[in-house]
Amino acid sequence: MVGSAIYFTPMGMQQLLEKESQIEEHLQISRVELQESYADHNEDGASLALANKFAAEQQLQQIRSTLAKAKTMERKKATTVALGSTVHLHTRDGERVFTLVDTMEVDPLENRISPESPLGHQLMGHHAGDKIKLNIPGSKLSFKITKVD
Repeated sequence: MVGSAIYFTPMGMQQLLEKESQIEEHLQISRVELQESYADHNEDGASLALANKFAAEQQLQQIRSTLAKAKTMERKKATTVALGSTVHLHTRDGERVFTLVDTMEVDPLENRISPESPLGHQLMGHHAGDKIKLNIPGSKLSFKITKVD
């Protein structure tokens, strides 16, 4: 049974499809290595190849399960912050840009945050020009949304 949809940005969907392709390729290599190890009567090599094959099959199954639920977000010109929005914030330290993505695509190093994160939660539903406050342990932060893509 397929559960609820998992939404990906177009870039996130492309990355997932590329990962599937890479794992399929790795699985093919693992199968060849396993056959060669058996042909050479190399038990250690066969055990390692079998472990690699099993790990690749598990990863491929996980990705295919995700792909079965995956939908690509198609963002139209919007002024309200929602899943898939890129939000420009003015902070006391300058301009910061965040993209709201599903939890499967979160990458803090790329400023890709989930609506379930404290900042993402505060941004949802707001518009350019809105001021938001974020309470985190030990301080209160204020931001102004300057642009929503």
